[in-house]
This record gives sequence, C-alpha cells and structure tokens, in this order.
Amino acid sequence: MTETRPPTYLTEKFLKFARTETHGSSPLYALLAERAAADPELGDLAAEALPGQHEPLMLFAAVHYLLLTGFEHPLAEYYATCTPAPRRPDDEAYRRLGSFCQLFRDELAVIIATRRAQTNEVNRSTSLLPAFCFVAEHLAGRMVELTEVGSSAGLNLNWDRYSYDYGEGRTIPALRNPGPDLELVLATELRGPLLPPLDAAARLRIADRRGIDLHPIDLTRSENAIWLQALVWPEHLDRMRRLEKAARIARRFPPAVRIGDAETDLLQIVRSTSNDRAPVIFHSFVLYQMPEDRRDRLAEQLREASAGRIVYRVSLEWFGTETPLLDIDIFSDGGHEHVVLAATDPHGRWLEWLAVGQ
Repeated sequence: MTETRPPTYLTEKFLKFARTETHGSSPLYALLAERAAADPELGDLAAEALPGQHEPLMLFAAVHYLLLTGFEHPLAEYYATCTPAPRRPDDEAYRRLGSFCQLFRDELAVIIATRRAQTNEVNRSTSLLPAFCFVAEHLAGRMVELTEVGSSAGLNLNWDRYSYDYGEGRTIPALRNPGPDLELVLATELRGPLLPPLDAAARLRIADRRGIDLHPIDLTRSENAIWLQALVWPEHLDRMRRLEKAARIARRFPPAVRIGDAETDLLQIVRSTSNDRAPVIFHSFVLYQMPEDRRDRLAEQLREASAGRIVYRVSLEWFGTETPLLDIDIFSDGGHEHVVLAATDPHGRWLEWLAVGQ
C-alpha cells in the first residue's frame, strides 16, 4: 500500500536507520540501509509498507523472514541467524540484497504490505519494571489493573514471569515462577548516579491484566513466531534467544490479548475498573505508529477518564530525543502530572534513572 510522501522521505528514513538506529548495533543493516537510501528500486519496495510502519525496518524484516523460512540465496551468508560463520558486511552484501529483492520481489511486497513492525523486545521489560515499582510506591498496596496498548503477542504482559539482573548483585527473581525449564533472566546495565526503586517490585498487587492490539499475534501459528524473529536484527543472537524463550513462556502461560483500539477501548476499560483498583496503562514503541493528533486524543481521553479516580500511564517511546525515554503520566480528577523516569537503550541494554527524589 503506497501513500503520497515528500520526494526525500524514504531517503531520510533509510539514512536515519543507518546512522542513528542501527549504527553501532547492526553493522549489516547500517551498511545496507546507507546504500539503500540511494536505491529507488529498494525505496519503491519499502514504500509498500502500511501507513505508520517503519519502511526500512519492514523491508529488512521481510528479507529476513524469507531467509529464515528457507529461501535459498547467497545473501544468507551475511546473516548470523542463518549461518554459524557470517561474512562481514561489504559491498557484495549490498549487491546480493539487490539480487535477492529482484528475485523475490513479489513475495517481499506481500509481506511488506500486510505485516506490521510488532517487535516484542522482552528486554524492554527491564525498563518497564522500574516504572511499575514507581507506581507501587505511590499506591501503597492498592490493587491495580494493567492494560498494555499495542501488545503484539503479549510477551511484555508476562514481565513478572521473568527474572532480572541489574548488575552489582541487584537481582529480582520472577514474581510468578514459570518453572525451571522456562527460566528467563533479563539483564541490563544501570547508568548514572541514581538508582530506580527496584525493591518495590513485589509490592505491586495486580488484580487483572490484559492487552489490546489492532492485530494481535497468535504464537501458536509458526509463521507468526518466525515473523517476530525476523524483526530481530541478524547480529542480535541474544535477542533471538530471549524471544524464543519468552515465546515458549507465552505459549504455556498465554497473555490475555484481544483485538482492540486504544482510542475507542481505553476509555471503557478505565471506566469499568472498580474504584478500589487503579488502572495502569502501558505501552512501548507503539505511539510512533499513531499521528500526533491521535496521540493527543489518547492523552485527553485518559485525562477525562480520571474524573473521580487516579490513572497511570507508563510510556516507553522515542520521539525526537537522543535516546528513548521512560515516562509516566499521572491523571487524577482531570489533572495531569508528567514525570520523566529514565533514559533507555532501544533494546533494553541499559537504563539511566533520571527521576530525582522519585
């Protein structure tokens, strides 16, 4: 599905993907995206993406998906997910990408035009957990109802089935033990002089939880599980292993995710929450797919829904800042308080707590 864009739109998107998003993290994608920025054929293919989707990511994920499902091509020699000894990125990698996209253009176009970037990076839960600790400290034992917006397969709804390692002996065991065969330890590096309130994790009393997504991912279908793997950058084998284990946990303990639209459903969810419970809304790397006016309406709806109650919204997003930010919005009786909690790595590799006195 194509849409009218400024002539330089895709060029700028590919260059940002190369120089900001993948630089220092995925040498293969950084090189391929830098070259693709000047390639109109690859640009036309990426432009098949649905509105709001990240076109470069969709192109590379579609290529990765075909490679993971067994499409044979010399391009696979550059993918650590496809070969135990991948070649280092070079000019030949870009030539092979062009060949691959020409050979399988029809298959790629269908994937790009129908799939979405529903990245379930479970290591982002290392950022979500301190935010939930912040909420727990403020609620003093009151029960909460968790609602995740843009849940995808719901892997981050299972955040309390994972164990955590924040370095220097700061560990948190799984609050809901998934069993020894499914133990998943998420690790991150704490930066800066401030420490998040990690000790409050066990005090968050969850009465109910659910996720809503326009297009939930059913992990019992193998093609959906492979698509989540395809969204992982090829050098990130640790992310791939975490995803595979989190998916196994989700298949044994399925998160409650249903079709839903934040704009139309959140208001009802909040208003249906009993007065003795606090609604806690959270989302991570979701709002970039919404136009700004829709994001504003969502905040306004939560403000309206806070009449006579308190509503928390935990947000892990990346809009125009050097790094993603972990924020919390507290809506109460129509009022609104915004607190920046932390700066984070996009994939949860580090966290710098910023909320002084919080």
